Amino acid sequence: MQVKHKFLKILKNFKELFWEQIFIKFRFYELPPETFIWTLYYKAPKNIFYRLKLVFNFLWKYKREKYFDLYATERLIEWPITFMLLGDAPAESKILDLGHRGSYLSLELASLGYKVTGVDLRDYQFKHPNLTSLKGDFTELKLPSESFDAVIAVSTIEHIGKSVYGSNVYTDGDARTTEKIFTILKVQGIFIMSVPFGKYEETNNYRVYDEHSLNLLLKNFKIESALYFKRKENTIWRPCDKESLEQSSAVSFCGVNGIVVLKARKLL
Repeated sequence: MQVKHKFLKILKNFKELFWEQIFIKFRFYELPPETFIWTLYYKAPKNIFYRLKLVFNFLWKYKREKYFDLYATERLIEWPITFMLLGDAPAESKILDLGHRGSYLSLELASLGYKVTGVDLRDYQFKHPNLTSLKGDFTELKLPSESFDAVIAVSTIEHIGKSVYGSNVYTDGDARTTEKIFTILKVQGIFIMSVPFGKYEETNNYRVYDEHSLNLLLKNFKIESALYFKRKENTIWRPCDKESLEQSSAVSFCGVNGIVVLKARKLL
């Protein structure tokens, strides 16, 4: 039984290292082959699973370039716009980052001096003196009312209430979330969110919003700005107008083709 337990633990560690490609500190697989091999054997941590992960990433890059088109996800737009919209927040503001597992955003904000609380259904790998990570369903966590200066939800609201990422399933997950965000925000606090935008529709994993559904979702907030972007090619995103996005479907094989990044404020 002890041998079986150790074997299962090894498989679990391998699975986590194998699939979590985003959290590679140094992207060895972008180096030329001879440099990659030297780095793998002489500089990488002495951990067989970590080395297997690097090999997988390296081989996947070359296979991908040969057989697949590369594309840039909406994160290319969302993260820099988030910092732009957060620009007027004073140093040491208390910020909640919702859905922070697959992102460096919490760590970057903490490094800039903000007091950050990250919430996700999964563990967050990074630590920082200014960062507190909470694991669990955001709608069920007990958080003090009017305790945050800002809440950020980058490509998160559309998933809540769907089964993806292990979330509890409920049809009004997005509405429950924005209601709780309103409760924990201080008066005059800001809410920055990004969601897919286009013709309203729902998939098994996420929702696509239009103007009407967004206004309902944010009925308690004052929307101060809304920036719209559309994927033109696999790796190219460009600003666009709301009307052109609403006339087309945002759902695509490689993610979404249209997003909106909003800044809203709690007035009462």
